[in-house]
Amino acid sequence: MKGVSLKKHLALMHNLPQQRTKVKEHKLTRLYWECTSRCNLNCLHCGTYCRMLPDLSDMPIDDFVQVLENVAKTENPLSVTVILTGGEPLLRKDLVECGRQIYSHGFPWGINTNGKLLSRELLTNLMAAGLHHVMIRLDGPEYEHNWLCGDKECFAHTQEAIRMVCEEKGLVCKVSTCVHQRNFDYLNELYALLRQLGVKHWRLYTAYPKGKAANNKDLMLDSYQLRELMEFIKKVRKEGVIDTYYGCEGFLGQYERQVRDDFYMCHAGVSTGSVLINGDITGCPNVSHKYSQGNIYEGDEFMEIWNTCFDVFRKRKWMQTGICTHCKAFKYCQGNGMHLRSDDGDLLMCNYDRLNLR
Repeated sequence: MKGVSLKKHLALMHNLPQQRTKVKEHKLTRLYWECTSRCNLNCLHCGTYCRMLPDLSDMPIDDFVQVLENVAKTENPLSVTVILTGGEPLLRKDLVECGRQIYSHGFPWGINTNGKLLSRELLTNLMAAGLHHVMIRLDGPEYEHNWLCGDKECFAHTQEAIRMVCEEKGLVCKVSTCVHQRNFDYLNELYALLRQLGVKHWRLYTAYPKGKAANNKDLMLDSYQLRELMEFIKKVRKEGVIDTYYGCEGFLGQYERQVRDDFYMCHAGVSTGSVLINGDITGCPNVSHKYSQGNIYEGDEFMEIWNTCFDVFRKRKWMQTGICTHCKAFKYCQGNGMHLRSDDGDLLMCNYDRLNLR
């Protein structure tokens, strides 16, 4: 493979059996619940078009509890982390009760949020309901963050939310940042801010052409910027102040294990499952609905579907088309992340290609 040392190539080969074992065993460790499709922001890079689904009501907690009870029949709840996502979970008036129900069934849980609605009182109540970790999105210094969110007040609220969560020793606070053309030059400034706020975990990812981002392709980094982002992450990781890593946007060739702790693997449908707002059972909530494997409102039990379906996620030969057809990295990449596939199965973006490593 282009640009990959012999040592790294051997390490990648050594890792293959471990990945195959994970696929074969498909041990569920993370369960996303898309608990609402409502959102209080209008982000330009949103991959879900949340605000365009007003006809979908929030899923009742009782319906999701049935899923948890089904999972608990065969899995140890302590080994499966439930993550509430959306939309914006903080819009649910019964969020504390949702958390209490999840926790009472033995599952550790967290939320992915934009943080705008997080108050000290709400945080205290959520912690009392067993909240374990919070992922808050911050996409740059004030102007850049507010521009991407379409909200002139969002940055101030989000910054305060991060500060509050970081002050709680019993909580894990993670910050996620979508890196794009507008905030690329402010990464060092954002890094300094996160250090000041006390952040210990930072996930950086790049915009990809799906959802609203498909109509905002100027958000995409060019090849030079993508390489510079990798170098930035390497530098921050070496400093060791914040646990920084790149998201799951595919195989990265020479940068494997330099910008993440582990070699790349798409965990959707392998260790990560989801229940969507309409009841669909799938892998990652960002994956096209076309790849949903069942539906809880159609009588399907989550674990039965998890253990008997999901071939489209776990058997990836169908992805070996287009630029993947003759790619020497395919056995390591397995066709990229499922969330980067269109409804027709086409690959929307390949960072290995964009890094000029193919």
